[in-house]
Amino acid sequence: MDADILERARQITKEIRLCNHCLGRLFLEVDGKNNEERGQKIREALKQKEPNECELCGGFFKQVDNIAWKAARELGKCDARTIIVTSSVPKAVLEKEEEIWKKYGVKQSESIKKDINRSVGKRMADIGPWRYDPEAPEARIIVDLTGNVQVEITPIYITATLRSDTPSKSETRSIIKTAVEAIFGARDVRIRSKEWKGGTKIVIEVIDPSHRHVNVKILERALEEMAGRKIIEIIGTTSAEGARKFLGGEKWIR
Repeated sequence: MDADILERARQITKEIRLCNHCLGRLFLEVDGKNNEERGQKIREALKQKEPNECELCGGFFKQVDNIAWKAARELGKCDARTIIVTSSVPKAVLEKEEEIWKKYGVKQSESIKKDINRSVGKRMADIGPWRYDPEAPEARIIVDLTGNVQVEITPIYITATLRSDTPSKSETRSIIKTAVEAIFGARDVRIRSKEWKGGTKIVIEVIDPSHRHVNVKILERALEEMAGRKIIEIIGTTSAEGARKFLGGEKWIR
């Protein structure tokens, strides 16, 4: 192994307690399939033992498997197929990491946040049917260094138009809300509308759906049965941005 790498690693480990994973992350130029393996190689070359505590991650990377299973149990309550992992890391830890980079001339590294997100996301893909998709995630997994896990289910946005002969506005909204909650297993439903020359455009925001892969035409038929006549034309589903553009409104704040 390069003498310069070993000398910098010796200086770092002399002053800072780091797990193998966090040590390996500071030396991406070292050959290894992952940060843990890089750290192990460096530790072996230095003839050192891994410390019991880590001043950066606090032992997080020893818990990745448990954290991934926590998230899996939460995701099992819905049928989300695509995910993204984000992390909440204290500012003090991020600043300490940057100080290490500068003080010891770290040349090739990555942030602890990026490492956390990738490590948990990879483990999630190993144990379940979820695909990582940062562009259109159906669920967001948020983790922190203490091992807490929060799962946020992305809303479903359904675009539609109302017929001119619908019941009153309040009655129509009540019918839609009841049907959507039943069909999608939603915790809540929000409806936005906009009048236009061809009638009324609406967006149905389905909050925390437990069933998201549902043919939206089922909703159209259910509403027809409940109202006794066809009151809505479902166009399809879209993103939050697509829904905003559909209504021609400003960016939504949840």
